[in-house]
Amino acid sequence: MNAPSTSPAWPPAPAGPRPPGRLVALDWLAVAGFGLLVLADLPGDTAVPVWAVVVLTAAMTLPVGFRRYLPRTAFGIVLVATLSSLLWDWHYDWFAAAGFTLYTVAVGHRARSRVLTTVITGIVLSVFPCLTVMGAPSPAPEMLTSLLIGCVVLGGAWSLGQAVQGRRDAAAAAARQLADQRVAEERLRIARELHDVVAHTMSLIAVKAQVANHVGAKRPETAWESLRDIESAAKGSLTEIRHILGILRTGDTIDEAVPRLADLPGLGARAAAAGVELHVHAPSPGPLPAGVELAAYRIVQEAVTNVVKHAAPARCDVSVTVESRELRILVENTAGRAASATSVPGHGLRGMAERVAAYHGEFHADHTADGGFRVTASLPLPSGVS
Repeated sequence: MNAPSTSPAWPPAPAGPRPPGRLVALDWLAVAGFGLLVLADLPGDTAVPVWAVVVLTAAMTLPVGFRRYLPRTAFGIVLVATLSSLLWDWHYDWFAAAGFTLYTVAVGHRARSRVLTTVITGIVLSVFPCLTVMGAPSPAPEMLTSLLIGCVVLGGAWSLGQAVQGRRDAAAAAARQLADQRVAEERLRIARELHDVVAHTMSLIAVKAQVANHVGAKRPETAWESLRDIESAAKGSLTEIRHILGILRTGDTIDEAVPRLADLPGLGARAAAAGVELHVHAPSPGPLPAGVELAAYRIVQEAVTNVVKHAAPARCDVSVTVESRELRILVENTAGRAASATSVPGHGLRGMAERVAAYHGEFHADHTADGGFRVTASLPLPSGVS
């Protein structure tokens, strides 16, 4: 049995997206218009054979219908046919169809330098007013006049097409820049979410691991308790990371599984396990945008994480209230142990500031007079939220 033929179909499909049918219909309407102009201007006493008139007329008009598929080929055919009609002295159309197809070539041409287009535009802007005001040179053959006007038409078509192409390139560059900016913002959001979840949990795990390692031999029951706390913190962190990754994969909005302000008291047990006495004052503020609630929770979580890492054992007070259409956050801790000389500054404060900036709020973080630390943030609320 012979294998089926794999030869490509003919004619080959045009490269790139197919133009809309409406635009193609307009092109063929232009073909009809140019054809009527040519036929209306035919001289009655021409010595050109009828077959040549038919061929040149078809060559000057029909390629316009294919200008979106083969712009350079269409322009070349129309230009050669137009010049031939001038040489045979039977038609003078001032290169209207040639300029129409040249515009398509110019729109699809991305020039490395704009010098040529600038020169052509300058010549057109110099010659066109002269032809309009003073007319063509007289006496001059009609062929020379048509060639002069044709150069202006072709130059104007090229300049206009290049201007349109330049505007499209600028719009495409702006779109790419916007896309890059959105990618960078999304990358920053992912980094912020993962940092807040992982840093908080790892800080608790590190503290409890130190306790277990320190008392493991003398007080094994305390070590086992620390290991249970480590297991609980790790499971909670994995759950939050799964929810974050699920949102990022699907593009869905924040759902109920993501931490909210009502979950703030849950930080107390984990903070207490690390030696921080946490007091949370967060009365129910009513319905809030999910994004604002998540940002507020993450800000408090990161602030408490910093207390665990740098001040435990210490007392930490958290207050979250709504005043004057703003969600206000205050996290303040008493002076605890001095930070270790080997501790490495993290990205917690910067992450909190970025979250607040995303909502056009205000953020402050500084030491208190008694040696503690205070974090304040305000997140503006949309109208209708009180």
